[in-house]
Formats: sequence, structure tokens, C-alpha cells
Amino acid sequence: MAASDQDRMREKVNKGPKRNDLFNVVPEGSSRILEIGYGEGTLISRLKLEKNCTELYGIETHDGHFKSMEGLLDGNWNMYIGENGNHLPDQYWDFFNWIIMHDVLEHIYDPWYFLSYVQRYLAPGAKLLLACPNAMYWQTIFSLLHGDFPYGLDGHFNEEHIRWFTPKSMIELAILSGLRVEESHLLLTSKITPELQQFLNQNSEGRLLPMPPKNIGHQGYLNFFPPNLNDLYENADIEVMFKGQGNNAHLAFYAVKIMLVCSVAGDRRELPRVRVGSVKRLRQQMLEEKGEAIAELLPREWKAYVWQSG
Repeated sequence: MAASDQDRMREKVNKGPKRNDLFNVVPEGSSRILEIGYGEGTLISRLKLEKNCTELYGIETHDGHFKSMEGLLDGNWNMYIGENGNHLPDQYWDFFNWIIMHDVLEHIYDPWYFLSYVQRYLAPGAKLLLACPNAMYWQTIFSLLHGDFPYGLDGHFNEEHIRWFTPKSMIELAILSGLRVEESHLLLTSKITPELQQFLNQNSEGRLLPMPPKNIGHQGYLNFFPPNLNDLYENADIEVMFKGQGNNAHLAFYAVKIMLVCSVAGDRRELPRVRVGSVKRLRQQMLEEKGEAIAELLPREWKAYVWQSG
């Protein structure tokens, strides 16, 4: 790589979002990596400069981001892959050891088809690394209970998001698309204070969900554009009580994002395009075919740790 190209990559690493959670999963010296929707190109650049990864490829729909990465990758495409006849050349079938998608699935109308489609490009034993916002995050529930869905308030309410997933439904998406989920990561809010940590320890059975969480003010999490259904300026707090044994998935309420590490479950099968009722039928078919064996497709490992934005 020419010194000028290396300087361009270094500038991207210094200025762009670090994507540490995904970066940490990819082993040192990995090769044949495809990042779909690389944005500013920070992650793929870090993998080259800081982990000595080789044979790096990218797909990006944003013209400006695509042009800024020209000449820096072994292959670079500006297209909506899988749509309107847009495919990678045949030489890339069974080629990639890693395909990475960070904040991509929530922008895709038919992620079931898309995840089944991209498997054609995975080499045997390859991994698919997926990350997207968590619809179960307390802020989303908090807004809905106040009668709002404030598009544009922050990243969770991005105006371009057209699909939403909780940890459970994202795992189901992967399995229905023909994948096995090796690991599930809950990327927890960086706003976990000592007081909130103490509450989580005391609430280990998940019986109570206070919103906002302990010691976090509510002002930045509400849309004050009229009409307001209630006076939310002073007291907007909500507490949800789970009866019975509580909610054993309560940590997911504090996860900003979900990250899955997946592999191909068996014979690749490209799904038909989604239609009304097709996901329900696909789910029923999967349960009938797999039965109790569906447990083999579920995460072998669950992790939860603080996510640092950027």
C-alpha cells in the first residue's frame, strides 16, 4: 500500500466511529473480509492497519463514502446488492471468510431474503457479523408509553430505519434466514452509573423496570413537540413491574444495540421475497422441520457489556 493510501486510511480511523465491538470479534490477520455498508470506512480501515487483515472488500450505497474509499480496498462496489440485478462477480461465490454488517439490517425492507442471499458469498466455515439497534431498549418503550415515536430524536429513531428487532426477534431473523447464531452480544448503554449498577445487581431477577433508569434524567429522551398528552416536563417517570418470576431478559432493556456472530446452518437456501404472512409460514415450517433440534441453532454464548458510542 502506498504511503498516501495508508495516510488516507489512518485519517479515517482517527476521525470516524471506532466500532470497537465488531473490531474486537474479528481475529488478527483475518483475510477475505467483506463489509456491507461500510459508511466512512473506519472499521475496515482499522482491520487493515491495526490487525493486519488482508483481502478487504466493501459495498456502499452512499456515493460520497464510496468515492472516499476508492483505491483503498481490494474490491469496492457502489450498489444495492441483491437488488435490480446487482450481484458480485461469480468469482466471489464461496469466497469471503467474514461478512460484516453494522447498522444495515434496519434499513433493508426484506432482511430475511437478504441474509439468505448473501450466504452465496460465504466460504465454508465463514462468519457473518451483524449489529443493529435494539428495539427493546428502555428509551423506545418509554417513548411509546408516553404516546410518542419521535423520529429524528437520536440514532434509535433514525428516519431511515424501516425494520426493528429485539434480541429475540433478531436471533429468529438469523435462524429463519438459514443461519446458526454462535454468539449473542448485548451492547449496554454507556450511561450505567454506579447507582444504576447497584440497582441492576439488586434487581437480578428483572422484576422492576424503571424508566428512565436510576440517576438518568428524562429530559433528553422525550419529544416535547406538541401535542403533549400529559405534562412531561417535571415528572415523566414510569415503573413497569413484572409479576411471577420476573423477566430473565431484563438486561436487554439497557442494551443500545444487539450484535450476533453467525455461521451458515446447513445447505444454503435462498428465501422468496417477503409477503404478508410469509414470515409466519416460514416460522411454522422451521418449527415443524427442526422441532427440538432448533436449539442447536441458538446462541452458544451470551455476552453483555458496556457499549461505547463511536
